[in-house]
Amino acid sequence: MDRIYERLISTIEPMRIKLNESMKHHTSFKAGGNAKYFVIATTIEEIQAVLKIAKEENTPLFVLGNGSNVLFREEGYHGIVLQIRLEEIEIEETSIKVEAGVKNAVLAQALLQHSYTGFEFAAGIPGTIGGAIRMNAGAYGEDTASIVQSVK
Repeated sequence: MDRIYERLISTIEPMRIKLNESMKHHTSFKAGGNAKYFVIATTIEEIQAVLKIAKEENTPLFVLGNGSNVLFREEGYHGIVLQIRLEEIEIEETSIKVEAGVKNAVLAQALLQHSYTGFEFAAGIPGTIGGAIRMNAGAYGEDTASIVQSVK
């Protein structure tokens, strides 16, 4: 075992860490080479641990949400691909808290069920809210930045 893999499995369940994982299984284009390390994070603490390992080991890191509109080279990715799978939604009277891994369509449906408006534009945008925030996804003259109050 190599040092990075040993550090990863000391923090994250081994079943959520894959070596030389084909990225075609994780992207909407169904193309791309292998990631040296593919890690699925389900908590903020796991994300922090992987970020720390990547920094300390001077290893490239790519953060992946739903894999929409992402292409990996056929030569592969010689670092850590960190897939974010934080998927909680908290809908309250005056605020909505959403974790980065929630799919836009799922969030749009949840908001509709609670009679919240303003996110309808994103119902057809593939990907997650984390990606939508990162790239300020938008459609029909609306965008993510106009409805987000804060990001942690």
